[in-house]
Amino acid sequence: MIMLKTQCKYCTKDMILEDSDFEIYDKFSPVINWKKYPIKPQSVCSDCFEQRRLSFRNKRNLYKRKCDFSGKEMISLYSPDKKYKIYNKDVWWSDKWNALDYAMIFDENKWFFDQLDELVHNVPFPNLSIVNSENSEYNDGLVNSKNAYMCFWNNNLEDAYYTEESRLVKDSSDIWWSSEIEKSYECIDSANMFNSKYCSNWSNCSNTIFCKRCNNCHNCFMCYGIEWKKFHILNKEYTEEEYKLRMKDIDLSDYDKLKSYKKMYRDFELTIPHVNLQTYAAENCMWDYVYNSKNAFNCFNVVWVQDCKNLYEWWRCSNVYDSSFVYDLEWPVIGSVNVFMNSKNVFFSEYIYDNSFNIFYSFNLKSCKNCFWCVWLVGKEYCIFNRQYKMEDYAVEVERIIKTMMKNDIWWEFFPCFLSRFWYNETEANEYYPLSREKILNKSVISSEVERSFGELNKGLNINNVINKEQIPPLQSEWQHRDNSETFLHWTIFNRSDYIQPLPKVDKIIPANMLPSKAKDIPDDILNRALKCEETWKPYRINKAELKFYRDNKLSVPRFHYDTRYKHRLLSKNQRILYDRKCDKCKKEIKTTYEPERPEIVYCETCYNNYIYK
Repeated sequence: MIMLKTQCKYCTKDMILEDSDFEIYDKFSPVINWKKYPIKPQSVCSDCFEQRRLSFRNKRNLYKRKCDFSGKEMISLYSPDKKYKIYNKDVWWSDKWNALDYAMIFDENKWFFDQLDELVHNVPFPNLSIVNSENSEYNDGLVNSKNAYMCFWNNNLEDAYYTEESRLVKDSSDIWWSSEIEKSYECIDSANMFNSKYCSNWSNCSNTIFCKRCNNCHNCFMCYGIEWKKFHILNKEYTEEEYKLRMKDIDLSDYDKLKSYKKMYRDFELTIPHVNLQTYAAENCMWDYVYNSKNAFNCFNVVWVQDCKNLYEWWRCSNVYDSSFVYDLEWPVIGSVNVFMNSKNVFFSEYIYDNSFNIFYSFNLKSCKNCFWCVWLVGKEYCIFNRQYKMEDYAVEVERIIKTMMKNDIWWEFFPCFLSRFWYNETEANEYYPLSREKILNKSVISSEVERSFGELNKGLNINNVINKEQIPPLQSEWQHRDNSETFLHWTIFNRSDYIQPLPKVDKIIPANMLPSKAKDIPDDILNRALKCEETWKPYRINKAELKFYRDNKLSVPRFHYDTRYKHRLLSKNQRILYDRKCDKCKKEIKTTYEPERPEIVYCETCYNNYIYK
């Protein structure tokens, strides 16, 4: 039942709040000193909220910078133009410093987020998050791995390259959102695969090339939507001898042939019906790429989730709302990003993990309980602004802060984007909600060119008697209405930078399109050169282990920068937008992530299953 119709205060898109939303707000509103502090209804649409959360997540950009503790050069998630304290992870995890030494006392006369920004700038951050991994310096979010290179948010990798958000991957490259993969290349949304290339949405397959939505298939080439098959080409069955004969001339190491295979498969895909939404074993769920889940609404790229709404990515969780990148937990997470490993009762926070509990408005806490407005604590309890309190004093101070936040109308508002430690143009927000340099600067007051605190900005506005929108100087153009007065809008301000990575130190940089078509004709001295991406002209290198992988698996050397290859994988999946469209078979109205103008044949689930299992 619809309880409230309203508009997003940023984009003005219509929003509908249902009775189930208010039930959730009441159920999970925190109780402090026996008093419930209710969650207020969201005033921001799910897209704008996700954009803000993702602006705090640099998933895959690495830089060289010096450790602010030792002065030694290191690989870091933070570019050298950022004014934060970044320690080498080994120093960070040592006893050479203490996060409680940076404690602050909350001042209700100062703007909340300016105080938190001060704490974020004072407390050191580790350069990378790599745990129990060997020979894997150029990665982040890596656990229990060996010989990994440019891999992000993975666990249990071995001899893997350019792989993201996956687990149990071995002798493979360019894998995304997959599990139990071996000797494979360019695979997406897949599980339990062996010796497969250019495949997606598939499981329990081996020796497959250019296949989608294929399960339990072996020795198949250019197939779509088949199950329990072998020796198939273009969905047509052959004998084993016929199949081997036809596959004899297939050569993935020849770049010219590879381009023709890709075009051929794309043309073939347009002749086969597609299901309107990519779901499997999903009960009472809505959106796309939802698997083995129940009661998941407006969820995308999730597996084994239950009772969730507005959740974007990852697995094994329940009671999660308005959050992104959450896994392995069973109790509420609201308005947060990067929360995992049995943490619960996490509200409007970022990077909270390893059995953390009752966390509010905090950054990067491990194994902490009952913390409010804290930054990079490990194993602490009853802390506010990194200051240690007794249990009874903690509750009193938290009540004082909440009441002040409610008075200022920021209780249950996510962090403003200026608090992000990353430039917008290097975050995942720019992948799904791209903004040009001009758009960011038009929205921004903080950039590499303009570095002023919000306290300074508001002070400047007051000094200059700025009382209406037209009087605001350039780069200070975002306003909001509240209590019938106009107030400077802090929320949608993004950071950005023009920082450019130094060119690789090589003998020569050559255009990738000048390489010989056949991989066997590419000489070893490619290791001493950089290649210019065919699409962006951005330089990239091929390392020794990577070249060996391409040769061993008879693959073409990539002509695109790894960022461009990632972008191609991203675009190969339907985007996070639901459209109204008619089933091309029965003509009934359906929801789908295929735009009505797209050329694919799109069926409702019933018609698609009738086609597949006929």
